[in-house]
Amino acid sequence: MKNKLLLGLLFFAIIVKANAQTITLKQLGKSDVFFNMTFVSQVKGTLYTMNNIGEVYKTTVDSGDHNRIGNTTFKNAKLFFSVNGRIFIIETDGSMDQIDPATGSWNVAASMGTWTIQDKALTINNHLFTIENSSLMYYPILNPRMAKQRGESNFADIGMLMRTDTTLHSLIADGSLYDINIETGVWKKILKNKTLRNAKAGTVFNNKLYTSENPGGLVETSLPDGARKELDPKIQRARMLFSDSGKLYMIDNDGTLYQILFN
Repeated sequence: MKNKLLLGLLFFAIIVKANAQTITLKQLGKSDVFFNMTFVSQVKGTLYTMNNIGEVYKTTVDSGDHNRIGNTTFKNAKLFFSVNGRIFIIETDGSMDQIDPATGSWNVAASMGTWTIQDKALTINNHLFTIENSSLMYYPILNPRMAKQRGESNFADIGMLMRTDTTLHSLIADGSLYDINIETGVWKKILKNKTLRNAKAGTVFNNKLYTSENPGGLVETSLPDGARKELDPKIQRARMLFSDSGKLYMIDNDGTLYQILFN
């Protein structure tokens, strides 16, 4: 039985490698500018990021132009997200700051103790979703009293969350991939255990999952049928993968932004 399993794994690896193709990385902007990145919020055409000393930056994705927003540092940031063209920071004391990315001006949007139980924040279709008390919460407006729970309280182990404008996926530690219905909060397993156990970063794009794996490089996985194809064995260094306006991007472990071009 063990020998059959090893042969099956070897056969699977050969299939993946046989489908390899060449990928070109096009560097965008200066090298290493995201090396100290601690938070990131992606909106169409733009990355908003914060570094490890609390400085906030705006990066235009297609050019890599990278500029600081304002001159304030937010050293006590706990959560970082963007909604309706504004950047929001929830601090460790439960207060919320609001930043205008066009001018860098900021103000306190909520006082201490207002936002205390949120563990993770992300924006889907310009709406805030959070994980709090092991539950997925939806905010029609930025008021903690207006939170609406989606699904059961089964979000304690959320793994690596990957979102698009309309979908949410979770890659958990055992290598399984789930589709999470953002309307109902229901988890549906779409790739079985161990399939993605080597993934270090990932994004969903055009009904396919792109992962940076070690070993394995950049791998494309079809979500409908689970078929996997190694695109480039050398790309094992992605810290973040994301899609924007029909293009695929990577931030590597050195903090440099690239567009991934398919040859």
